[in-house]
Amino acid sequence: MPVAVNAAGQARRAALWIGGSCFAAYAACYIGRNVFSALLPQLLQEQTFAQEELGRMGSVFLLAYGVGQLVNGVLGNRVHPRYMVFFGLFLPGVLLALFPFCGSALAGTLLWAVCGFLSSMLWGPLSRMVGENTSPRTARLLLTLLTVASMLGTLLAYLLAAFASLCGATRPAFWMGGGCMAAVALLWLLACRRMESGAALSGSGKGSLLSAAGGGRQTIRALLHNRVFLCVVVVTMLNGVIRNAVSFWIPTFLSQHLELRPEWVSVASSSLPFVNIGGTFLSLWGLRLVRQNEKTMCVLLFVFAAVCFGAVWLCPAGLPLLSIAALFAASAAMTGVCNMIFSVYILDFRSTGMISGITGFLDFSSYLSASAASLLFSDMMAQGWDTVILFWIATTVLGALVSLLVRLLPGSRTEQPDGGKD
Repeated sequence: MPVAVNAAGQARRAALWIGGSCFAAYAACYIGRNVFSALLPQLLQEQTFAQEELGRMGSVFLLAYGVGQLVNGVLGNRVHPRYMVFFGLFLPGVLLALFPFCGSALAGTLLWAVCGFLSSMLWGPLSRMVGENTSPRTARLLLTLLTVASMLGTLLAYLLAAFASLCGATRPAFWMGGGCMAAVALLWLLACRRMESGAALSGSGKGSLLSAAGGGRQTIRALLHNRVFLCVVVVTMLNGVIRNAVSFWIPTFLSQHLELRPEWVSVASSSLPFVNIGGTFLSLWGLRLVRQNEKTMCVLLFVFAAVCFGAVWLCPAGLPLLSIAALFAASAAMTGVCNMIFSVYILDFRSTGMISGITGFLDFSSYLSASAASLLFSDMMAQGWDTVILFWIATTVLGALVSLLVRLLPGSRTEQPDGGKD
């Protein structure tokens, strides 16, 4: 009994160290990912760059981030998460601090492209670290908490935007955000050394890489012929359009369509992460009501988001609070769909040794669609925001239909070799 109790205590301590370190790293990553979007209304007011140029920077960032997820996800199967996460935080932090010194739109676009690629070095390796070093039940909770970490990082980015609004300049926000990312990168190295000395990282070291490589090749070949997985990819792409591209333009929507002042845009946007955190945990709670079937949950969440976007479209201009509430509720639902994919479905692959690569591929699909949609939104805005909102409605309806197809396909609960959940 004492031996069992001691082992359980060691497992809990290891999970706390892994979860805490990954949480801090991912939150810092999302500061860099969202500070540009949060500062977009103020950047437009400063008129350093035109709206089309800023929109191109945001789209290139999403595209580079998506491509990076594919490349760095596969690389994360072989390279230790310690190095991947460090460089994925430290280098983008430096670039973020350098953005105010960009004297041309081309330089700014290139900077955000590189920043997007480097920022993609976290999610796959972090998923691998959690999946290979904790039990399935603990892994599901920790991956959900990483979604919460992304919301916290987004909140901090909007708080930086509020600070910039008070200062009347965006430069301090970029410098502070970049400095925070670099500091967390250094703390990450110290935490990894502590975890390795305490044997908390048993599955992310050199010993697991040889077996991971062979199992991964077989899994990828099987997935390329798997209808369920391919449909999940489509669902992920549709979710990416709403969760990433729409969230990028939310501050601009509040500023232009609802005509809120910049300081109120920052205040309203700062509350969005809290709403999304609620959507994340409600999606996990809702799994109990649908017999732990994440595909059914995705259907319900897409339908709910479509209804919310419909409310935004029908809402009169004199009721901005109702529009904001419906828009934020739709965003929370899409965060819930993301959590179903990346915190529940992805754990089906934990024994293959390819969690990082498969996660990276799904994230790549998500950001590829988000980047294309972001460019499309820039053009559609010329026809008015009502056209953009109708596109959001159509995207969520299609997401509900494809999720339903995934739910009805044979083998939807055993779509990969080691099948089954905890």
